[in-house]
Amino acid sequence: MKFLKKFNISFLFLLLISCKNSDDTFPVFSKHYKLDYTGQGEIMIKNISPNTKRGWEVYGHVLFYGYNSDFIIAQQKPRDKIVSPFNLSQKLDEQNLKIQKSDILQYWIIKIHNDSVFGPFDKTEYFITRKKLNVPDNLKLDNSTLSSYVIGQRYDIQYESPDRDVVDIENLKNNKTAIW
Repeated sequence: MKFLKKFNISFLFLLLISCKNSDDTFPVFSKHYKLDYTGQGEIMIKNISPNTKRGWEVYGHVLFYGYNSDFIIAQQKPRDKIVSPFNLSQKLDEQNLKIQKSDILQYWIIKIHNDSVFGPFDKTEYFITRKKLNVPDNLKLDNSTLSSYVIGQRYDIQYESPDRDVVDIENLKNNKTAIW
């Protein structure tokens, strides 16, 4: 009986610490935006405003991001451009392998004060739009989602060789396990 009681307490404790609380894991960019997990275990930029209709702004998998009080910028691997949401016969492992092998990347800019979302862009369009929106040059993609994403999971989303033209590798945070 004593053993069973200790087992139940241990099991409950393990269950509680194994549950991820995304509120503790991810930064909140402003009162309206934060990073969070998608239903597929990827990382998105979520709109947490009570007035939002969608609940997310950048869905798929955000690899790198940067932000200040005016803008959020992000590099994303778009699940919907790589894997058809209508192909129900494709297993999750097959979808993830297809995403892993894909080189498709998109870029996003969110203007925080007026809740304007710009994107998806390719790399060239991203730099043109940054200039048009007066995104400051010192705002870089200098945060990685790797440490929040990997935690015993897969290494398949292109953290190991980010594009130096776009990602501020020298000042990159939360990407300690990647190899340059």
